[in-house]
Parts: sequence; C-alpha cells; structure tokens
Amino acid sequence: MFYVYAYINAKTGLPYYVGKGKGNRAFVKHGRVNVPNDRSMIVFIETCLTELGALAIERRMIRWFGRKCDGSGILLNLTEGGEGATLPSHLNSQYGKFGKDHGAFGHKKTNEWKANHSKRLSKNNPMNNQESLEKMRATRLRQKWWTDGVSNRMTEHCPAEGWWNGRTQNVSGANNPNSKSRRVAHA
Repeated sequence: MFYVYAYINAKTGLPYYVGKGKGNRAFVKHGRVNVPNDRSMIVFIETCLTELGALAIERRMIRWFGRKCDGSGILLNLTEGGEGATLPSHLNSQYGKFGKDHGAFGHKKTNEWKANHSKRLSKNNPMNNQESLEKMRATRLRQKWWTDGVSNRMTEHCPAEGWWNGRTQNVSGANNPNSKSRRVAHA
C-alpha cells in the first residue's frame, strides 16, 4: 500500500515538499530535500492507496501548491509528480542511466557556477516577492485542517458531514503495524 505525504515548514505551516511512498519513505532522506527533524512536520495526506492512486494525488497536490523551480508556487519538487513509478530493478536499465553510470556523476560544481545559478533562481523566484508571501499567508490563515479520522484535508469549510476540525497524524509510518495515530487539534 502507498501513501502521499508532505513535509511542512515549521515557521510558515506550509508544505515545502510533496511525495508518494510506502514503508518508511517519508522518514528517510532522498534526493536533495531535507526530511524534517520534527516528525510532526510530516503529514500523511492520504494512506492505503494503490500506486496509481498515490501518483495521481501526488500530482494533484503538487499542481495545487505549485513548484518554486518553475515559479508557480512554494514546493521544492523538481517535477510535476506522478512519474515516480516503482519499477523492478531489472527494468531500470531501460529507462536511462543512474548513479555512477550517469555522465554527470562525480562532476563537482565550481563556487562561481553555484553563485551564478543561485542568482538566476532567486531573481525569478516568487517567494522573494513580499506581495506573494502575503497572499499565501492570507490564504493559509483562512484554511483549517479537517479530518474524518482516516484522512486529512485543509480547506476553508468542512468538506462533508462526519468531518471535524483537526487532523489525524500517523506517527510511525503508514505501513507500520505498531504505528499509533493521534489526533492533533488546530485552533
């Protein structure tokens, strides 16, 4: 079974990464995105999904919050999501080279390249715009967490009958039989 998760910025309360996974994927470092030290900043958006369902929800959430790299939003995701299908290892060779086999493996970036790259990215970054930040804060303040005891949603109004204000958080991982769920209330 798969799940969709988000890493939440403790200062803003907004997500900075959305991903799909199974097992302990949400709790281990992968790629360039840092896993929050505070496990309560890892939110499980949906659990008990098929892989196809998880990919679709991941893509929808990334589209909703937008990506920093293309100037559409706040997430650190580099792709639109939905393409990270889990393949058997013998099929990976059919889809390109990875790791040491990749042509760029081991090539170090110079400090000059890093500085120029950072300037290019920050110049077009909507997160450097105070007006954009204020709009996102205003939207966030109008929204509340709602739960039905199984899944969580963040909206301005109760999504359906049987939902209440707050959220249910899976503390130890979606597929861990010893996991404990706890209810986190929000004002």
